[in-house]
Formats: sequence, structure tokens, C-alpha cells
Amino acid sequence: MAFQNASYVQYAGTILSFLRDENLEVIEPRQILAHPGFVLDVVIKPPVYESATESSSTYQNHVSLQAHRNQILVSATSTDVAPPTAEQTLFSDYVSSTGDQNQSSDAVSSISSTIKELNISKPVMKPELGTEDLESIFNYGIAFFNGNGVDQDYAKAIDCFQQAAEKGHASSQSYLGYMYDQGKGVPKDYSKAVIWIQKAANQGHQTAQSNLGNSYYHGRGLPVDYVKAMDWYLKSAKQGYSTAQSSLGNMYYSGKGVPKDYSKAMEWYKAAADKGHAGSQNSLGKMHYHGTSGTTDYAKAVEWYQKAADNKLANAQNNLGHMYECGKGVTKDYLKAVEWYRKAAAQGNISAIYNLGNLYYKGNGVPRDYAAAMEQYRDAANQGHTAAQNNLGTMYYKGRGVAKDYSKAKEWFQKAASEGYAHAQNKLGDIYLYGYGTTQDFKKALEWYRKAADGGDADGKNNLGYMYDHGKGVKQDYQKAVECYREAAEKGKASSQCNLGSMYYLGKGVAVDYLEAKEWFLKSANQRNTTAECWMGKLYNYGHGVPQDYKRAFEWYKKSADQGLARPQESIGNMYYYGHGITKDYTKASEYYKMAGEQGLGSSQNMIGYMYHHGIGLPHDCALAIEWYTMAADNGNILAKTNLEKIRKENDVTSNPVKK
Repeated sequence: MAFQNASYVQYAGTILSFLRDENLEVIEPRQILAHPGFVLDVVIKPPVYESATESSSTYQNHVSLQAHRNQILVSATSTDVAPPTAEQTLFSDYVSSTGDQNQSSDAVSSISSTIKELNISKPVMKPELGTEDLESIFNYGIAFFNGNGVDQDYAKAIDCFQQAAEKGHASSQSYLGYMYDQGKGVPKDYSKAVIWIQKAANQGHQTAQSNLGNSYYHGRGLPVDYVKAMDWYLKSAKQGYSTAQSSLGNMYYSGKGVPKDYSKAMEWYKAAADKGHAGSQNSLGKMHYHGTSGTTDYAKAVEWYQKAADNKLANAQNNLGHMYECGKGVTKDYLKAVEWYRKAAAQGNISAIYNLGNLYYKGNGVPRDYAAAMEQYRDAANQGHTAAQNNLGTMYYKGRGVAKDYSKAKEWFQKAASEGYAHAQNKLGDIYLYGYGTTQDFKKALEWYRKAADGGDADGKNNLGYMYDHGKGVKQDYQKAVECYREAAEKGKASSQCNLGSMYYLGKGVAVDYLEAKEWFLKSANQRNTTAECWMGKLYNYGHGVPQDYKRAFEWYKKSADQGLARPQESIGNMYYYGHGITKDYTKASEYYKMAGEQGLGSSQNMIGYMYHHGIGLPHDCALAIEWYTMAADNGNILAKTNLEKIRKENDVTSNPVKK
């Protein structure tokens, strides 16, 4: 097909390429290969004419053409078409959303960019001096507003809108209100904006009615009044205006100006969504995702997110990425998650930028790349994304993608913590507890752990329990420790379940109760908490709360020991040494004692010294025995001090005294 003066050709929302010659120059008249039965939209950028005679050449906004049966090149027939007024369908999108369920700020484009992209204004003539043709004056203003055929000039656009608005032209009044609201061509003035929007709304102008509702909702030039906002939204929505319908959905969803009603919210969202309103499509997706639609339905959530994402709504693209990342309503597909996150991130969606960082951090859908994760986290963090600030702090804290730097970690944790991000508050507690990059301060650690706990962070609650348990920064209080451990344990925190079990086992803050201890140890061990696995081994080893069973004790100890924990390694050494439940084996006993001893466990170091001293499972070697006894004694093992004195007397060995 061939088209004169075509700006571009579109099929099913996709911009199609014009045919080019071998030198990559577009062939004129512009041509595209068409297929039978395909309907193409031809978009031609309208010129601005100085007079009516200049506009006699034909023009069309959207020409739908049916290609012939065979692949052919044909000329499009131009006809004068009276286009819909762009402003009628787009104007109120300039106002920010009325609630979380509406299109987010990334979806609300300015009217100027939206209208310019669509290019659906008809050819505009310069109005005759003194003309009373208000529509011509308005259209000439639109040309300057969009820069169609002329240089964009808001001041000249305002002159045109002002002329027509003062004579009662509703669309001009609506635009003039917008210019004052946004400060385009004039100083921003909400009061003047409302005056002109009100005039247009009183004439039944649907977008002005919707925008007047926004003014009441947000208190822009008027006192906040949800009831009046509702009234104006309803007037506009009844005329079929999708943005107003979406705003009504928000009102019912949030319960502002009307009792909360998810069913009615869905009705209005659906009305707008069926007209292609991306924000409402996304809102319906959220309702199906969270179950406020009546039931959680991830497949339907995906369906609506997809529609909104295809309409280039960044929030929906991010939400769709989440569904693919988590496999909710679709088969898990990290590559598609990356694709949709990138589309949203390219539009500046902060959550998508953060989510991309997580994929790089985990290596899902992309090669694991801590440096790339850092880049994404930093981008989002600099824009105030608290989770990204926390994760950036974690990267510095752990030295991933960057040199370990506790000071910078503290700086980023502080930013997120000051905004109430509980996990960052907990990490600040860790920094002060251990003195990482700052002076050790138990009271400050306690303060941040308490804030994290109050924010619902299970780690913070567990660590607050630890502070009470050990009397750090606060008077020791086992009962309060138990309260904290229990609250976190009931949320499924494995370390808290283990800690609570130990309180019951040792009778700290509660009466000794081996059965209760076992219940909590088992819950924790089933989450592969290594300390809890060791405790389970101890219960079976000594028959506390369960029948004594060396075989099961060995199994639990082994699970924990294989993860590198010193205590169960020593316990397995004891079982081999004494032959409890297994064949006595001094060599294997010495192996496990060494594993634990090399981690600084004094009792295991003493046993290695004893085995060298007496040649049990190890060669008789007094020098090595003294070496291991000394390590154990230095770690406070009383028996090792006695053994060290004994071996020195036996061998008349003198040495520096053992550390007391």
C-alpha cells in the first residue's frame, strides 16, 4: 500500500515499518506490504493552514483499509473526517489518581503528551480576525498547545483558549483550567483553575466534571470534600467518561465519601476497564490478586494486568512481572518477569527497578550479578524506595558487589529505618549490638530492635527477646524474653521457636517443661534450624520429654553437625567415644572432637589433648597433648587446666602459667 503524507501506519497497536530502498531511504510515496483482510490505521500529522483555501487538500485522521485478496500496493483514498475531540476523552488524566487502586502517577500522562501522540486533531486554520467561530479559535489553540504544524507555544495557546472561554466555549474553559492547574504558560494558580473548570463542568463537559471532582478530592483550589467529589465524578461517569468511572471505583474501594463497597468498586472499574482505561484494568487485577473481588483469583489478576500492561501502564507491567516471577496465575517464568520489569523500569517505575535488582541478586532470569543488583538498588534507593535502601545497606554490610563497608551500610539502613522500614531498623540494631562501623552501644541496639519489633518484624522481636534474655542494654528479664520469643515464634520465626524451646528446657521465665520444649524445637528443626536440630539430639540422648533413643539422637546430631555446628560435632564425638547407640570408635571420635575443637570449643579441645596424652585413637604425643590442653584452658575449660598441670608434672615440663 502507498500513502501520501503518512506519519506512520499501525496494525493492532503495533507501528509498522515503511518499505525502504537498498540505501535505507523510505520509499515515496510511503509504502508498506499489506496482507488480505488486515485493517490498517494510517496516521497523518495535521498541518496548520493560514486560510481556508489552503486547507482544500484532502485529509484524514484514521483510515481503515481492507487490503485486496492478494498482496498488492494500492493508494489510500483520503476523505474529510470529522474527528472526535481529543480533549473530550483525555483531559482529566492530568490529575493524579484518587487512590491506590487507580492508575498510579506513572500511568497519568500529561494531556499535552497524550494528545500529541494520538495526532487526532483535524487540520487547523488560523481564525479570521474577529471571528465568532469559537471552535476554530479553540482548535488553533490546540495546535499551539501540541505544536502541531506550528512551534509549541503555551502562551499563544492560552490566548486562544481565553478568547473562546470568555465567550462560553466549554472545551476552552476546560483547557484554560488545566493550564492554570499545571502552570503551563501562566503561573500555577489552583483558584483560577477551579473557576474555569467549574464553568465547563456546569455546561455538562464530562472531563471538566471529572476534574472538578479531582479538585474537591485533592483540595486543589477548593476545600477537600469527598461528597462533592463523588457528585461530580458521578455526573461525568454517567456520560461514559472512563476516568471518572475509575475515580468512582476508587471512592467505593477506599470508602471515601461513601461507605466502602468492593462490589460497587468493581462495577465502576469494570465499566472503565472495558473502555480500555489502563488504571482500572490494573485495579481489577489487584482486586482479584488480593481477594477483594470476593475471591482470590490469580489467573484473572493476570488477565487484567496483561490488558493494562499492553496499554503501557508501568504499574501493571511491574505487577505482571511479579506474577511471572512468583508463578501466580501463570507458569513461573523468570525471563518474562525480567521482560516486564524492564518495560516498567524503562518508564521509571521504582518498584520495577527494585525488582530487577532482586533478580540480578538472585540470578533469576539473568546471570547473578551483584554489581548490576547494586546499580538497580541504588537507582531505586536514590528515589526514596525504602526496601532498595535496605538492600543497598545489606550489600555494603555483606560486601556483595562492593567492598564491605559498615559505615555505608549504616547510612543506608538509617535512611530506610527513618522511614519506618522495620527490617532496616533491625539491622541497625545489629550494627550497634556488635559495634560494626560504629561504637558498640547496647541501648541504641535495644532502641532499634524495639522499633523493628513494634513494626511487626519477627527478627526485631526475636532480637529484643535476646536483649532481655541476656540483659544487654536493659535489666535481665526472662519473662519478657519469653514473651518476645513467643510472639516471633508464633509467626514462624525458626530461631525464635528454638529460643523459646530452650527457655522451657532450662526453666528460664517459665517452668521446666521438656514436652513443650520438644514441640518448639521440632517446629524449628523442621525449618532446618541447626541449633534446634542439636537440641532434638540432646532430648533423645538424655530421654528428656521423649524415650531415650541413641539412634535418633545420633540422627539429629548428625544433621546439625553436617552444617558445621560445633556442639553437635562434639556430641557425635562423645557417642563414638563411649559407644552410645553405635559401635565405639576412638578414631571417629577424635575426628569429630577436632572439628569442634578447631571452632574453639574448649571441652572438645580438652578431649583431643586427653586422647594424645593417653594414646587413645591418636598417637601418644605429649607435645600435641599440651598444645590442645593449653588451647582448652585458654578458653576457660577447668578440666583442661587440671590435665595440663598433670602432664607437665609427669614430664617435668615448665611453661608459662595457664591463663586464669
